[in-house]
Amino acid sequence: MDKAVVTNQRRISSVWIIPGLALLLGAWMLFNSIVNADPTVTIQFETADGIEAGKTKIRTRNIEIGLVESVQLSDGFESVTVTARIKRSSAALLTDETQFWVARPRIGLGGVSGVGTLLSGAYIVLEPGKSGRRRIDFVGLEAPPMTPPTAEGVRLRLYSEDSGAINLGDPILYRGRRVGQVDAAEFEIERNRFRYDVFVESPYDSLITEPTRFWKASAIEMKADADGFSINADSLESILAGGIAFDLPSGAVPGKSVEDGASFLLYSNQEDIDRFPYHHYAEYLLFFHDSVRGLKTGAPVEYRGIQVGHVVDVSFSYFRDRDFFGVDEVPVPALIRIYPGHFQLDDSEEGLAKMKGLVELHTASGLRAALHRGSLLTGNLFVSIDFYQQSDEPLAEAALDWGYDVFPTQSVGLEQIERRVVDILNTVDGLPLAALTTEVRDAIAHARSMFDNSSAMIEGLGSLFSSEQTQGLPARFETTLEAVEAAMRGVAPDSPVYEELESSVRKLNAALSDLQRLAQKLERQPNAILFSKPAKADPEPKASK
Repeated sequence: MDKAVVTNQRRISSVWIIPGLALLLGAWMLFNSIVNADPTVTIQFETADGIEAGKTKIRTRNIEIGLVESVQLSDGFESVTVTARIKRSSAALLTDETQFWVARPRIGLGGVSGVGTLLSGAYIVLEPGKSGRRRIDFVGLEAPPMTPPTAEGVRLRLYSEDSGAINLGDPILYRGRRVGQVDAAEFEIERNRFRYDVFVESPYDSLITEPTRFWKASAIEMKADADGFSINADSLESILAGGIAFDLPSGAVPGKSVEDGASFLLYSNQEDIDRFPYHHYAEYLLFFHDSVRGLKTGAPVEYRGIQVGHVVDVSFSYFRDRDFFGVDEVPVPALIRIYPGHFQLDDSEEGLAKMKGLVELHTASGLRAALHRGSLLTGNLFVSIDFYQQSDEPLAEAALDWGYDVFPTQSVGLEQIERRVVDILNTVDGLPLAALTTEVRDAIAHARSMFDNSSAMIEGLGSLFSSEQTQGLPARFETTLEAVEAAMRGVAPDSPVYEELESSVRKLNAALSDLQRLAQKLERQPNAILFSKPAKADPEPKASK
């Protein structure tokens, strides 16, 4: 018979029930507090002006949604770090597109803002974005954005190589009406150009298409020509505060709509959009060994007399840190801009790529750029692109990396041409102009004398025509014509004289015919008058076979 095995079973003591429940309750409360706690965010500002821990509030749409808990210097002492707590109900507003800035009293060209903070004190504004991922670390703005992120419209980027009075908040104008504003204005040192971020609000954003052009509208343009004197100015707001205007070039039609972030050139004035109507272009660097005196920025670049671009700059700055010591001749660099639209190619990236390919192909066949004199009076030069049978070899500088494509050049000897022109002018200057002037004066006096004699002759003819004998000539001519007409009536076709003349003419024609036959016979037989025609011999019968 098997024996029963007795084991001791360990049991949890009932005294641990209450501590266990307390532990579970504490864990649940900790989890609940973490999940339902108000989120904490950190914001970096350049200065803590107007921000106080425990007092400065965070607002959106003028509703309080948070409070600043602490303000302290950053690790590098270059900024301040603001720690704030946002209400859990507003936690969905914290995305990577959210913006923060401090609302303070501000005075600018756009007017006065933040006046209410004089009484209530400064506060931090939260501007939510349209969408984005959750985020709790932010970099605050030192000034409120000109356009809220949620605004309906299109955001564009404009580039300009000319300095101008375009500032933050300047208006964007369409035919004198404000339709947007400049959100940012910066200078790109690497590209040596200005960059402007602009916003065009809805529904005017539909006016922005690919052919649209922008220009600075902050000046009054005065023009004097053959039609008179004219003044062209934009709205009073743009004259006082500056601004940017846009429209289509003359004769252009709207194209495809653009998306956020599209780039455009910013022209100096409205006239330039017709002078340079294309958006896409290629830049080439030229190296000249001839003198470039007279070659100015904006000078035309022509292909066989048709303008295809213009000169952007003439400067040694493109040499960078190149070492030219020991070089016999240092070339002068010039930057030009060529537009594919001038060659009837598409004003697009595809058209630009096609033009670059054609340039690369034809430069191998002798296509070169050369300096030509545009005017002997002003001395201005322009760049001419053409084919040369005996083209110069590309300079050694063309093989280096300049950051631009290098267009080979051709030397045409402008100094020799100028020297020939000077010789011609010297030859003209050596002519005996004084003697020629005297002869011309004598010729004029002689012509005047002949004119006086002609006047006297005309007066004599007038006296002749006004005499009684001359005036009686028409009556005499009329009498003579009547007599001739009466004489001609006697030889009319139905008169007896006409019939007798006709009979005589027929007889005369018959006699002439007989004489003609006699003359032909005498020509064949001169003795026909003396001897008669010989008689024919009698026919002889022949025997039949």
